[in-house]
Amino acid sequence: MADLEKTDRALADYLREARQWGDSLVNIRNDLDHGDWTLQGAVVADTAGRVAVTEPGIGGMPVTKWVADMTDRIICFVEDVIAHGIQQRLAHGITLAEIPVAQRVAEMPLRFRNTIAGGGLPAWQIRYHASHFDET
Repeated sequence: MADLEKTDRALADYLREARQWGDSLVNIRNDLDHGDWTLQGAVVADTAGRVAVTEPGIGGMPVTKWVADMTDRIICFVEDVIAHGIQQRLAHGITLAEIPVAQRVAEMPLRFRNTIAGGGLPAWQIRYHASHFDET
């Protein structure tokens, strides 16, 4: 990280923030592959004649929410890092701009477009965000 900060401070900051959820994912994966962790089964109970099912959890969160949240974080991470890499390699004078969510076409919701650096739309900068993929 120290070396990356010298050449790409914005990416280093982004990666540092992404570790908040990334470390959790890595720890669960390592415990699953190399430890003795297993996902507990659902708990089924009869409550006054009604069946109640409590789903298992990961890190204190219901498994379906954990999977949805982690999938969303991974998709956002991949899109942001790829866009940043592309932006770094665009021809001099060209950069990426982010299209506001409200202006994206529903049939093809592109998030980025090319623009002229310093004279077109504001240049996009990689910044960590916790918003959901479809809200980014």
